[in-house]
Amino acid sequence: MKLFHIILLCTTVLLLNNCATNRQYGCGASAEDGRFTIGTGTKRLMYGYPSPHSTSHFILSVNGKFASNNPCVGKGTVTYLYGVQRKWGESGSMFSEIDYDFNGVRITQRLIPVDKSFTDIQPGQFGQYYRIEYTIENISDSATSAGLTLLLDTMIDTNDGAAMEADGTKVTTETKYNTTIPAEILVYKTAGSKLDLVASCVTAKGKAVKPDELYVGRWRYFYPTVWNIEASGEQYGDSGILLKWNEQSIAPRAKRFVATHYGLPQFQNGEIQMKSYDPFVKRATTQVYFDFADDKLSEEAKNNLQQLVGGRTIEGIFCEVYTDAVGKDADNLKLSQRRGESVMRYLQSLQFSRDIMIVKSHGAQFADRTFASTKGGKAEDRRADVTIYIKEERH
Repeated sequence: MKLFHIILLCTTVLLLNNCATNRQYGCGASAEDGRFTIGTGTKRLMYGYPSPHSTSHFILSVNGKFASNNPCVGKGTVTYLYGVQRKWGESGSMFSEIDYDFNGVRITQRLIPVDKSFTDIQPGQFGQYYRIEYTIENISDSATSAGLTLLLDTMIDTNDGAAMEADGTKVTTETKYNTTIPAEILVYKTAGSKLDLVASCVTAKGKAVKPDELYVGRWRYFYPTVWNIEASGEQYGDSGILLKWNEQSIAPRAKRFVATHYGLPQFQNGEIQMKSYDPFVKRATTQVYFDFADDKLSEEAKNNLQQLVGGRTIEGIFCEVYTDAVGKDADNLKLSQRRGESVMRYLQSLQFSRDIMIVKSHGAQFADRTFASTKGGKAEDRRADVTIYIKEERH
């Protein structure tokens, strides 16, 4: 084995261990894995854009074994997939293709920009949607069974809790569709307003293959779920769409194709763009901690943030915020949102634009529940993880 691949493998193992230990959605990877985010101009249609940062992924199931292009899911039960990404047409809506091998199957992810009629565009042009497609090829000599889930972390401009509707019907609670799959999910920046920015997930036009199941609801619930999903019926805040194509038999050397579209709806105009997760972009991270039930930044926290951003030109700031397990989940989610805003306001006071900042509030979802009955909870859970994407260092 070549030295590069040995280093790559060791680094990936360390990252996987770190993900499982710290339970951070922001954990990264040491190789290209094909995760992506989508936007238009400077506006987000998915979480992460315009930085090369992604909180969306797929999970592949082959004969009941699982793999993903996200190293932070599965707690050791899901194999991490990565490869060599091929890109072209960067002067317009970029094309992307990447192959992965797992358990006798080769899966190819392609991101193909298409126009309003869902027809492929020429490289260098701008599209209206991306066709997100997967070819699953059985490269073994015996029949196999394979399926796929695709998670899209919806965020419209600055709204990470975007309201959605399915085929014209508002979806206010987490919902599962499996008998009648919506042909289109609209994702609103301003609930119900088509005058503001709107995203569209189209499952029934062009080369799309309708999923067997589709879920609208809580991204923070969908994200760590490996395969079996249940809709809670609860109201959702941080929003996401999850599509599932169930396992089906694939003969030796045969292929299965699944696809959907995501981009701008036909009643809006814009130039769709995509950013791939970049494992090599320079980044730095710090943690700041909060007192029990408080959202104010301490002087120590402010100093940590100053040290993180000082002397650097920054193109993206991501803030993931947590609480301890004491109290009601709904109250803790709101508390983590206030803590995130405290961090963002302070960074704005240091002359960083709010446009490059994104907050992801987790509440008590990852808190140590054994401390829930104690008066003060677990101090390490009352924190914000702040990651910056660095354009250049100033000396």
